[in-house]
Amino acid sequence: MSPSRLLAASAKRLLRWLREPDLLIRAKAELLKEMKSDPALVNAARQQALAEIKTRPEMTLDCQRELLSEVVERALWERERAAAANALGFVDLCDFTETDLDANRKVLESFARLATFQPQSLNWFVPHFDHVFRGGIRTIIAFADYFRQAKGVRNRIIVYGRRSTDPSAYHQQIQVAFPDFPAEDVLAYSGDDPAMLPPADAAIATLWTSAYHVLRVNDTTAKFYLVQDYEPLFYSAGTMSALIEATYRFGFWGICNTPGVADAYRRVSGAPTQAFVPAVDRSVYYPLDPSQQKHAEGEPKTVVFYGRPGNDRNCFELGVRALRNVKRLLGDGVRIISVGAKWEPGQYDLDGVVENWGLLRTLEEVADLYRHCDAGLCFMQTPHPSYQPLEYMACGCPTVTNRNPANAWLLRHGENCLLAEPTASAVAEAVVGLLQDDELSARIIRNGLLSVGSTDWQQQMDIVFDFICKKTPAASEG
Repeated sequence: MSPSRLLAASAKRLLRWLREPDLLIRAKAELLKEMKSDPALVNAARQQALAEIKTRPEMTLDCQRELLSEVVERALWERERAAAANALGFVDLCDFTETDLDANRKVLESFARLATFQPQSLNWFVPHFDHVFRGGIRTIIAFADYFRQAKGVRNRIIVYGRRSTDPSAYHQQIQVAFPDFPAEDVLAYSGDDPAMLPPADAAIATLWTSAYHVLRVNDTTAKFYLVQDYEPLFYSAGTMSALIEATYRFGFWGICNTPGVADAYRRVSGAPTQAFVPAVDRSVYYPLDPSQQKHAEGEPKTVVFYGRPGNDRNCFELGVRALRNVKRLLGDGVRIISVGAKWEPGQYDLDGVVENWGLLRTLEEVADLYRHCDAGLCFMQTPHPSYQPLEYMACGCPTVTNRNPANAWLLRHGENCLLAEPTASAVAEAVVGLLQDDELSARIIRNGLLSVGSTDWQQQMDIVFDFICKKTPAASEG
């Protein structure tokens, strides 16, 4: 049954039982939320229906029901149409031919015959961004900046995704985290003609859309793909996931954020692939001094949740249901704070259960929050654990997350974290158990600090640069 038909059928059943217009509106909104609709869409449909009902007080209850059904179903249909239009746009944008693949293949085959490679310049194709401290963007720029300073390589950040040719706004953002990055090495690219770009010894894709740009860049010696998650899983099986997976067959050498992502990329691409293990900046993410307490006497325990309703892989729905159970069990003995995205607790009936702090302004604020929390909850259903467990561990915040075999290289149940099955009861049980067992909490904190203490960014970036230069064992595979 299509989503529209399912919504209509479910709504009709509810409408037989309910009599108050406001209850009808809330029930329909709940249906939309259960179908993972955008909360903004739910709220807009609700407000539109309320406004129309208020201007027509003579409407019968049956008419109000019919109006509500039409408004919300129309909103859902518009959402579906927008999703289809988005996919159609990407189909047009990401088109390529066998001729394109042949030209790309020749570059890769020529590179494979080289015994060694010593690049003097790298072009990084980076999507439009509005926040340099987002994990993926920060990692990209950090690699480029380190290669510039430590390896003497010129690194250009070529930002695409907007028609503007003014790169100054992007450079200003980069300067916040990397103040010495040269303005002349930040470019804005319309995506129309790769011949207009300055040549480089290697081109590096950093997101699946950028791989389509790199595919057409053939005045270069090498092509690499910085893969930070298994992006086909960001969409349900269909056009979008197919377009993403196709980029993994372009044959670019893979530079993968974590071993789990490297395994996934290698299986599809068959190309030489080097994993790196993300580190944390321990000048920012560090635990409280042993003489300090997380809370004053009598204050509630605090749980921090990485809550992003717009990202399916972060299991927002599972998290809020579990945290509702935690609050029911512990009451005023627990305080729950969500970070990572803007949303209103009231939209999810979480008033009095969860405080949402949204996106914090600085990494220092994030780390200070983590240091003072008694448990950190996060989920990841793709082969990448996300940076949250690492940052929680580095701050002495014991982690609860989901079971995911791809992340077993890092996450060990009962040792440096607690792993839970994906049910609200199982997750709540893990969180409550952690909050109530001081010995378990201390062991997980201690081992978590050891887990993140053995890795640093310079070491990992050196491994990646050696791979680019064909000096690591991974450069010989494929």
